[in-house]
Amino acid sequence: MASPTAQIAAVIPASGPSDVSNVQISNTHRVPVPGEGEVLIKLEFSGVCHSDVHSIRGDTPMRTDVAGHEGVGKVVSGMIAQLLTLRLK
Repeated sequence: MASPTAQIAAVIPASGPSDVSNVQISNTHRVPVPGEGEVLIKLEFSGVCHSDVHSIRGDTPMRTDVAGHEGVGKVVSGMIAQLLTLRLK
């Protein structure tokens, strides 16, 4: 199955000083293509936590332009064969 090329994302166009009103919902945010040794995970749920709010307000540097970094999802492409043989210790 082919991966989609666009996704829904809460995009932070620029860091503050501001508030969460500058967050924009995008239906056309590019889906990244996994590189060597990477996987693509389809997020089922992702919250926006307080560290995201600090970035939006300009209190801390933004690490990415998409809010939400604590998510739950499924691996949909990438090095799946190698992951299937991975054992947690």
